[in-house]
Amino acid sequence: VLQFVESKHHKMQLVVGGYYFYKTNAYKGKDMWRCCMYDKNKCLARCHTLDGHIIYFANYHNHKPPIKQF
Repeated sequence: VLQFVESKHHKMQLVVGGYYFYKTNAYKGKDMWRCCMYDKNKCLARCHTLDGHIIYFANYHNHKPPIKQF
């Protein structure tokens, strides 16, 4: 089961292992996600989801999971 949270900008984020991803694209029912630390840390971790399951995961995170306060 995938876990989602709402960002401070009211966008949906995917949470995997404590890391946050933002949606970059959608194609034929598949959603593509990029690590939220891509801009700040040049983190190249990405994943794709389909029907509520992760079907692809690429690269490792180059940082520790962020500490989010809600």
